[in-house]
Amino acid sequence: MTVEVSSAIPYTPPRAALVSGNRPVGEQLARLEARLLDEAGGDEVARRRVLTELGAARARFAGATVERFLPILVERAVRLRLRPPAHG
Repeated sequence: MTVEVSSAIPYTPPRAALVSGNRPVGEQLARLEARLLDEAGGDEVARRRVLTELGAARARFAGATVERFLPILVERAVRLRLRPPAHG
């Protein structure tokens, strides 16, 4: 889905914006948790790590006064922490 912000600059909203709609933040975070755990598959170590990183990210943003963007911020933080270290 592409939304025209101006006639010259097309804007494509992030995937989360397209999926979440007007769902409550708690529901969006629960869906994020389910999606990340699903991606971890049956690997129990990976699942525990996902839950640990989700807890840390949620705690990091616990005092946020604007909650609208929490799901995308939490997802970014978790995915960054779960990414394998770059070898250079």
